[in-house]
Amino acid sequence: MYIIILRGANGEFGLRAIPGYGSLIMFPKSAITSEEELKEVLKFFDYLMTKEGANLLIWGQEGEHYEVVDGRADVIDQDKFDVEIKPYTAFEIGEPMTNGRYESYYDYEPAAKATELYKDNDNYVVNDLSVGLDSETYIKNAGTLDQIIEDATYQYIQGQTDEAGFDAAIEKWKEAGGEEVIKEYNEQWSK
Repeated sequence: MYIIILRGANGEFGLRAIPGYGSLIMFPKSAITSEEELKEVLKFFDYLMTKEGANLLIWGQEGEHYEVVDGRADVIDQDKFDVEIKPYTAFEIGEPMTNGRYESYYDYEPAAKATELYKDNDNYVVNDLSVGLDSETYIKNAGTLDQIIEDATYQYIQGQTDEAGFDAAIEKWKEAGGEEVIKEYNEQWSK
């Protein structure tokens, strides 16, 4: 969970949005050899996207691993939960907004406030309009280009460079292929 509230040059809050995907599930033909078998596997994944399946995956059995308090899941025994349930939570598909599962119950006020602030981030997201566009230049030079911006960002945040230094890093990024990336993205965007 990240709570990031930054004010941009325009004085408004903004937060970089992620593209909306975080994992990939593949079903190789060597493991699933027939269409019927694939349909059965997909039925299981469909189940995980239901409220019942998502709650089972994320919280376990109601009454054994969690109880519902104020419409939220409260873990009964953290040690048991950590051993029996937590290892499987990475398989969740979606989130409470999309799969309908319970959100966490917190009786510790700072944790409840952190969750509230985290959800409030949605009001300030700035979407990356380049998601879904391709750039051959970026594919070839992504490591270098990303590193230039990442380094400049951390240096700026830590006070190791000023705005002029950050602007110089942007120029370095453009010279390293960024200008061509911009051109390729713009060409695709205009189509």
